Amino acid sequence: MQYKTITLFLTALLITCSSCISPNTHQIEVSYPFQKVGADAKETMQVLFFTSDNCPPCLRMKKNVWPNAEVRRSIKQYHCSPRMLNSSNEKDLVYFKHYNIRYIPTTIICDRYGGELKREVGYVSIKEMLHFLVQ
Repeated sequence: MQYKTITLFLTALLITCSSCISPNTHQIEVSYPFQKVGADAKETMQVLFFTSDNCPPCLRMKKNVWPNAEVRRSIKQYHCSPRMLNSSNEKDLVYFKHYNIRYIPTTIICDRYGGELKREVGYVSIKEMLHFLVQ
């Protein structure tokens, strides 16, 4: 009798615990709120700029590259870009992890679903950025 009770208890415990454990518990859910329905391909892509408050090359790009008139004109084709993602912002860290950002600054062009299309790591000059955006 005691054997049956222990077996029933362990079976119930196993069923209860197995429903609590998900094989996806370590996956990161990343949302991509920048989709535009019925738009051209480039209008649904986005430029992500991974930065930090204390990164001199990042600060130089924020000061010189992103405000440049030619860069701003070229980047208009991308939806809500550039999206600045800062390592100091806790909400942005999920993107750092998702895109496996190891060095900053990093600039990524991604598709409407957040899939990475191309990446540039390190400081990018105005000329290099214009080439990066049109390729």
